[in-house]
Amino acid sequence: MEKSQVNEKYVLTLVENRDATLSVKRMDIPSSEVPIAELEAMAENPNRTVYDMSSYFYSVFTPKVKAFTFCYPSEYNDSYIDNRSVPKEISYADYVKGVKEIETTFNAKHRFSKESIEVLKLKLDKEIIEANHSAKKEYLNKASIYIKCLQLSETVKKIQEHDEIKLYSRDVVGYSTYTHKINDDITVELRTNFGYGSAAYFNLAVKYKDIVILPYSYLVHYYYANMKSLMACTRAYRPLRESWDASIAFIADFVNQSIADPRKFVGEYVIKEVEEMMKGLRAIMDNPAEVQSRIKDLTSSEIRLSVIRPFNKDEFIMMETMADELTILFKAEKITGSLLFVESLKQLQEVCGDMSALIDEILSMNKGVKLEIPPVLNSVRSTIETFKREEMNLERQIKFKENRKLYFDKRKERLQAKMTFAEKIAHDKIFREKNPLYVKLEEEINELNQKVYNLQDKIQKRERVEERLTVCLKRTGSIEEYKKEEHVSE
Repeated sequence: MEKSQVNEKYVLTLVENRDATLSVKRMDIPSSEVPIAELEAMAENPNRTVYDMSSYFYSVFTPKVKAFTFCYPSEYNDSYIDNRSVPKEISYADYVKGVKEIETTFNAKHRFSKESIEVLKLKLDKEIIEANHSAKKEYLNKASIYIKCLQLSETVKKIQEHDEIKLYSRDVVGYSTYTHKINDDITVELRTNFGYGSAAYFNLAVKYKDIVILPYSYLVHYYYANMKSLMACTRAYRPLRESWDASIAFIADFVNQSIADPRKFVGEYVIKEVEEMMKGLRAIMDNPAEVQSRIKDLTSSEIRLSVIRPFNKDEFIMMETMADELTILFKAEKITGSLLFVESLKQLQEVCGDMSALIDEILSMNKGVKLEIPPVLNSVRSTIETFKREEMNLERQIKFKENRKLYFDKRKERLQAKMTFAEKIAHDKIFREKNPLYVKLEEEINELNQKVYNLQDKIQKRERVEERLTVCLKRTGSIEEYKKEEHVSE
C-alpha cells in the first residue's frame, strides 16, 4: 500500500463554496528536495564536515522558529515524539574543539599502548572520520525533518489567510478540535489526539440538535473500548495520516448531501445506521463466537472507514486460555452497550419515526444476556480464588527454600568478607562448584518465582474480565426502568 503523503507533499483542505457546499482540495507544500539533496551529498562526501553542513543550512535558512510540535515523520499513533527542533549552528571553533576532544580521549585510552606512532595515528584518523560521518548523518536527519516541518508550517500560515478554508489536515502533537456548524440543527466536529501511542485517537462526531448521531455501527463492531468515549463519537479512524482522506471526504459528503433537506437526510442516515446496529446485535446474539472470530482475523493493514480494531497480542493469549469467558464478555459488552443508546434513539424519533419496536428488541436482548452473565462471573471469580490459593502455596515453598539458601549466603559472605570485588567474582564460581545444593536451590527458587509471576498474570487478566462483566451486569439494571417508559410497547 502506498504511503500517504498528506502533510508531507500537500495539505488536505476543506473549502466552503458560495452555495455553502464543501470541496476537498490539496494545497501543495513547497518542495524541500534541493536543500536536502545538498545536505545528503555533504553527508556522503568524506571531504565535507558537519561544520560545512551547518554553514550551508544557516546560509539557506534563517530559522526564527526554534522547534515545531509536528508529528512528522512519526505516525500519529507513535509516542514520546520530540519537538522538531532546529539543528544547532556549529562554528568552526566548535568543530575544532570536537576534534580535539576525540584526540584527548584517544590519547588517554592508548597512553600505555605498545603500538607504533604510525599505527596509532591511523587509528586516530579513522576514529575522527567515523565520528564526523556519524555527526553528519545525525545532522542530516535533524535538518531534513526541520526543513520539511518549516515548509509545512509556512503552508499552514497561507491556508489560515483564506477564510473559505474551513478545515485542513493538521499534524500537531496533542489535542485538536475542529467544529463546523452546517445549520441551526447540524454540527460536525473532528477531534484528534496525536503522538500519545495507544491513547492517540482520530474521531468524528456529527450532532443533530446536540445529539451525537450515527455511532451505532462503531459500537457494534468495536471489540474493546471505553464506552464513555463511544458516546461522543460518530466515526473513529485509525490515527494515521491516510485517515485524513477518509475523514475530510466524509465531512464534505455529509455536509453537501444534507444542505438540500437536512431533516430528511439525517433521518435516512440514522435509519441506515440503526439497521446496521441491529444487524450486528442480532448476529452477536445468535453466534457471538463467529462474530468474534471475524474480528480476531482482521489484519491491521486493512483500510476501513470505521475502526474495527484487530486483537492485540495480549487478547490472542487470553483467547487461547479463556475462549468461553471472553466470548460471553464480548457478547455482554456489545449487547449491554446498546442500552447506552436507547435514550438517543428515543430523542431521534423526531426525525426517524417510531423506534419503539427496536427499543423493545434491544431490551429483550439485554434481558437474555442478563441471565448469562452471573454464571460466567461466578466461574471467573472461582478461578481467581483457585489461582490465589496456588499462589500462596508457591509463596510458602519459596520462603522455605530461601531460608535454606540463607545458610549458604551467610557462609559465602563470611568467606568473601575481606576479598576485593574482582576476587569475589572469581570466588563465586568456585563456591557454586563446591556447593551444588546452593545452585539447585537458586534454580528452584527462580522456577517457583516464574510460576508465581505467571499466576499473577492470569489473576490480573481474569480480574479485568471480572470487572468488565460486573460493569455489563450493572448496565442491565436499567432494563426495567426503560420498560416503564410510555413509548415502549408491551
